[in-house]
Amino acid sequence: MPKWQQGQSGFSRGVGASDPGRLIDYLLNLDNLDQTLDFRKRVRNSASEISVRKVAEVGCGIGTLLGQLAAEFPEKSFVGFDRNADLVDEAVRICARPERAHFAVAEGHDLPLRSHSIDLLIIERVLQHSAQPEAIVFECRRVLRQGGVLQIYEPDWSAMEITHPDPEMTTRIMTGYRNAIVSHAIGRELDRLLEIAGFSNIQVEQKTWNLKHPLSASVLGLSRCVELGELSFEEGEIWIATFHAAKAGLTLPFYYVTAKA
Repeated sequence: MPKWQQGQSGFSRGVGASDPGRLIDYLLNLDNLDQTLDFRKRVRNSASEISVRKVAEVGCGIGTLLGQLAAEFPEKSFVGFDRNADLVDEAVRICARPERAHFAVAEGHDLPLRSHSIDLLIIERVLQHSAQPEAIVFECRRVLRQGGVLQIYEPDWSAMEITHPDPEMTTRIMTGYRNAIVSHAIGRELDRLLEIAGFSNIQVEQKTWNLKHPLSASVLGLSRCVELGELSFEEGEIWIATFHAAKAGLTLPFYYVTAKA
């Protein structure tokens, strides 16, 4: 196998995945990142509040977070939605508390929930893949009860940096990568969207992912980089070999945002 076919992220050029199994593996890898665990610790703190009884997640993926919360807080109810049926099937399969955590296929802008029925709503790395993130934010406002909490964690790919020694090919790759992500600058736009949707008490915190090699290669998906940068086979071989030799890193700003309905 050529080196540029290794370390693929599993994501296709939009929201979906060309290979469900590879996408699931990719999501499992992200689940174990310190940065992901930090965000989910904050979510657990919110879920532990006595006033929180019903929790929902938009873009739940394979349901790792909700499954963990359901095991930790058996007195509460949890529901997760994702547009990818393969991921929902996997979430149902691996969930340790199926009586407390339920999963269904649904679009983020059209949730099968009653208005003002949710106490805590979670969005993690989802809005970046939506062409209409504002529609999802307005839907979150609809389903949250008065005083309910929305927690969002999204990147700003427009500020991504790859510390590769070949700036020309790396610029081509970063441009293609950003263009492939529908709302690549969503992180820094969240406070504006939430204000328009009628949320209050909006709090924004920026945290930068500084990923060293080889974690940088795993998160980026090097063959995807080559594809999106429209590099030739030979260029891709050279760029990836140099990436590994130079132990190139990745810097990516993330925005952690909380707000009340």
